[in-house]
Amino acid sequence: MTNRLVIFGAGGLAREFHDIVEAVNAQDAQHGDAPTWEFLGFIDGSTQRDARVATRGPILGDDAFVEHLAEGTHFVVAIAQTSVRRRVAELAESHGLVGAVIVHPRALIGDHAVTLGAGTIVAANAIITTDVTLGRHVHVDRGVQIGHDSVLADFVSTYPAATIAGTVSIEAGATVGSNATVIQGLTIGENAFVGAGAVVVRDVPSDVTVVGVPAKPVTS
Repeated sequence: MTNRLVIFGAGGLAREFHDIVEAVNAQDAQHGDAPTWEFLGFIDGSTQRDARVATRGPILGDDAFVEHLAEGTHFVVAIAQTSVRRRVAELAESHGLVGAVIVHPRALIGDHAVTLGAGTIVAANAIITTDVTLGRHVHVDRGVQIGHDSVLADFVSTYPAATIAGTVSIEAGATVGSNATVIQGLTIGENAFVGAGAVVVRDVPSDVTVVGVPAKPVTS
């Protein structure tokens, strides 16, 4: 079954998400199946749009364009900033749009008790092992590894090559930066930010940014 899809955002992340959509459809074609996604275009109200986006599909309009989309149209939000991603997702869902779950064919997803929430997107070479739960509108970027029994709540972002060990809890809106490591059994609080390359060896409170090895809170 082919599903209509729009991408919110019109920057580099939107282009990366579009690549994942194309990779899924290409795999369908290789198997002789109908494409999973009919890509309608991008939705973005910024005047600072990436001109390269327009070569991949039309920019349909700003957020108000959701009123012109049929209920049941699928969407993903290619916006890194958590608060904006949440606002856009809530707007889309209030108009009857459905968060798409899109997994790159080269991602490795375990066969047992892995749950991906609506709006979640998983990029190439990511590994999600077993008994893992991802909430709504989670971004799992390239090469991310998520270990057993971990839970990532709604609107969590994991940047390229982040490693999340087993039994880790990452609360809503938190971000784990590129090449960062979170060791086993820890909790990353709501809206916390783990800086690139950090090694987290103890729980991170909500709304706190940590950096370094071992990771420590940023002080002003």
